[in-house]
Amino acid sequence: MLTQKGTQIINTDRLLLRRFRCDYAYDMFKNWVNDREVTKFLTWKPHNNVEGTKKIIEQWVNEYEHNNIYNWAIEVKKTGEVIGGISIVKLDENNYSCEIGYCMSRKYWSKGIMSESLKVVYC
Repeated sequence: MLTQKGTQIINTDRLLLRRFRCDYAYDMFKNWVNDREVTKFLTWKPHNNVEGTKKIIEQWVNEYEHNNIYNWAIEVKKTGEVIGGISIVKLDENNYSCEIGYCMSRKYWSKGIMSESLKVVYC
């Protein structure tokens, strides 16, 4: 059995991965949750307004009380802007495996940011 640590802060050269906070709602709405192209493979539909974004963040923040939740906001260190999220969506402790879900602002696609995030989350 694995010892669960929950969502911990992870630093990379360009990024800070950490728990979502309620004040991320505007960056999240502006950058990816209202974009049909970004959200087309997710389990939820694009948000029509920032109020929907605030509600989902509130839910995620409440889930952090459990040590088996791994859900990171991706922040660009240089700007402090939250540009995406990465999380473990299915953890199989018996087989030491997991599935990872992610989404990120199209503005940051093809810059190696998600690869950088995935590498530190998975290791």
